[in-house]
Amino acid sequence: FLTLYCDLTAAPRRSELKLLAAFCQDAVDKKFLQRLSAKENKDEYREKILDNYMGIANLLVKCPSLKVPLEQFVDLCPRLQPRFFTIASSSSVSPKCIHLTVAVAKAERPMDKTMFHGVCSTYLATRDEKK
Repeated sequence: FLTLYCDLTAAPRRSELKLLAAFCQDAVDKKFLQRLSAKENKDEYREKILDNYMGIANLLVKCPSLKVPLEQFVDLCPRLQPRFFTIASSSSVSPKCIHLTVAVAKAERPMDKTMFHGVCSTYLATRDEKK
């Protein structure tokens, strides 16, 4: 279910961070999420979450005391969004298959120098052509 419907790399909204804060068992982690969820801290949210491609999976690492029951986790986790690609083939030349033009999304996270990899483009780029 998680791999088909939940986007663990998508940036959580500020309202979701506020809800997640309630599940932190450590006061420092809780204050961190509450601070990022506050309206007056939009710039910090942009810097720490959006600019660093921080998704739910990254938050679980950054805030180790965050213990969310599975049911609430699934409810809070952003859903995978449809991706739109350009069909780069002609039905008259290749009537039984299509060719897509896809740019692989990847970027270095400024905060910790780890790599962000786009969900769909990375999946397509690593697929075996024969399958």
